[in-house]
Amino acid sequence: MLRQCPHCRPEPAGADGTRAARINPVTTALRHLDALTDREIEVLSAMPGGESNTDLAECLGITERTVKFHVTNMREKLGGLSRAQLHLLALLTVYERCA
Repeated sequence: MLRQCPHCRPEPAGADGTRAARINPVTTALRHLDALTDREIEVLSAMPGGESNTDLAECLGITERTVKFHVTNMREKLGGLSRAQLHLLALLTVYERCA
């Protein structure tokens, strides 16, 4: 089941009383990337290939615990995305990758 964006207003009911369909959570997250810190954006940018926390930590020069902290914060800020949805979001927004 898709979650409604906690930061956006709900769609108003139509004339026939039906509500507009909720959008994909990754699409919603794209609108809220500005809520992420620079470091969270850096971690997100390193994630598009499905890397593990260990791989991300090595790539970014930080500890695995710090990676977990940033991933958890990103998931919460972006509406409770799963790890797989974060990887998809990274694919849609990546600018640089670790070599």
